[in-house]
Parts: sequence; structure tokens; C-alpha cells
Amino acid sequence: MQAKLLRVLQDGKVRRLGDRHETPVDVRVIAATNRNLEEMIARGDFREDLYYRLNVFPIRVPPLRDRPEDIPFLVHHFLKKYTSRPNRTISGIAAEALRLLMKNRWAGNVRELANVLERAVNLVENGEIRPEHIILDNEQFYTVPPVPVCEPNSLTLKEATARAERDSLQQALKIYGSARKAAKALGVSHTTVLNKMRRLGLTARRRKHQ
Repeated sequence: MQAKLLRVLQDGKVRRLGDRHETPVDVRVIAATNRNLEEMIARGDFREDLYYRLNVFPIRVPPLRDRPEDIPFLVHHFLKKYTSRPNRTISGIAAEALRLLMKNRWAGNVRELANVLERAVNLVENGEIRPEHIILDNEQFYTVPPVPVCEPNSLTLKEATARAERDSLQQALKIYGSARKAAKALGVSHTTVLNKMRRLGLTARRRKHQ
């Protein structure tokens, strides 16, 4: 594939699959990567001639953690994108929620920010995004704790499954603070969560932010 791309960049021609003739193309190529191409060249994983063909006007973008001042603009962009979908009446984001976003390290860069905002949009019923709607990827939410291997005379499969279900629901309720939001996170109906809460004797507690 690298050799084919190099030929296109050098000759300005492409050949369709199954075609005998080449077609001239006049295009401008914008390429992006999060890999260290110099190291890949040293390992023989990336062609050096292709690298120099692509690296005509390089723009190095620092990671999001090094440019928190860009986060408000990115938040505006993604909220405009996600709230344009039907049945979304979100007015914006609270200052406290925005501060939470600006304090995060964002190991996953812009993609992680986009995921967090899309998740928040799905949790808001109406109004603005508040701190309780911001669930960061490094928070362990609605995960099922591992069930230990059963020793003889220990839990049965039914009992172990019931315990895991209870722990998962309890954790989701602790994180999200309401049965409705926990249901969305767990991918079940609100009625299902309410029934399980009554059966298991669980209550929802709204989580607090510093």
C-alpha cells in the first residue's frame, strides 16, 4: 500500500482496480498520524521516500493535556454536533462541568473528550450539562466486578451471577445518582432498574463533585 501511495504522489496518476489505463489526478493530500514515523522508518516499518513525500509542510499538534485553553472551543464544537440530533434540547454546559473537563489529563486526546461529551449528552434529559453528567474514561463505572473461581461448597453459578448483578447495579447507582441515568448506562429500561432496586433493597445516591 505504501508503494502504491508513493506512485500516486510522484506521478499524479491512479489506476482503478481491473483497469489497464491510468487516470491523471490533481489532488492535495493532508495526512495525519499519532505515530512516531522517524522510529518506524528506523525499524523498517515505514518507507523513508514516502515520508519525505508527505512531510512537505508538517504541523505538529501538541496533546490536548498541553493545550487546555482549546477545550472550551472543542466542547462547543462537539456539543453542536451531538445536540443537532433529534430529541435533544441541551442549552449548554455549566461552568463547573467545563472546569472538570479542563482539569483532566486526556490520555486519549480529542477522541476521549468527544466520547465523554457524547456520553454526557445521552445522560441529560434537558437543560445544560452539569458535573454529574461528566463521566471520565478513567472512572470505573457500570463495570461488573470479576467473580472469583468457585471453590467446592462456595457460591453456585446462580448466586455468583446475582451477586455480580447487584454489585454492578449498585456501582452504577453510586456513579450516576439516579435510576434513570443508571439504566441508560447499563443499557436496560428504567422499569427494569426500579424493579431490581426494589428487589435488592438498593437506593440511588447522587454523587458529589469537589
